[in-house]
Amino acid sequence: EVAKKIKSLIVGGLSPEKIAILLRNDRYGVMSTPLIDALGHQDIKVSLSEEAVIDSLPEYRVVLSALRLMASNKEDSLAWRTILQASKIGIGQECISAIENVARTQNVRFSQAVMLIKDNPGLAPKMGQRIKSGIDSFILKIDQCPQQQDLNLHVGGIVDCFVDDAVVKEQVKL
Repeated sequence: EVAKKIKSLIVGGLSPEKIAILLRNDRYGVMSTPLIDALGHQDIKVSLSEEAVIDSLPEYRVVLSALRLMASNKEDSLAWRTILQASKIGIGQECISAIENVARTQNVRFSQAVMLIKDNPGLAPKMGQRIKSGIDSFILKIDQCPQQQDLNLHVGGIVDCFVDDAVVKEQVKL
């Protein structure tokens, strides 16, 4: 089904370089092998990156986390934590600890604490403004990504928004 959809997109004029398939935790090829085979039957060439290498790329983790935030209305705690750790928005461990402290004292999830501090930086006296600035810049970047009705185009657009390096971008796209 996915291979046929990709073939129809290419036949419809979409450049194959604009198509990305993101898989998570497919160490033994359970998901990727049948997909690669199906793409081959459609005469679609596949560019692969080694899973161990791509999983370790911060850009890959940021793209997946941005997609998770978009799908969860910015309420995914693991996605926020990954973004704060892997992206270049100027938030380090001290800021993450401040967010955890707000989550604990306010009795809310990590993602809720992120948004509370964004709206009221005074909740984290030493780090609140830095956290607010980083979160605001990341949310702005998400909001500026082109919105596509077609999920395949949408994911490709997210990769283009969050990955600057052309070599890394090729690794992130399958």
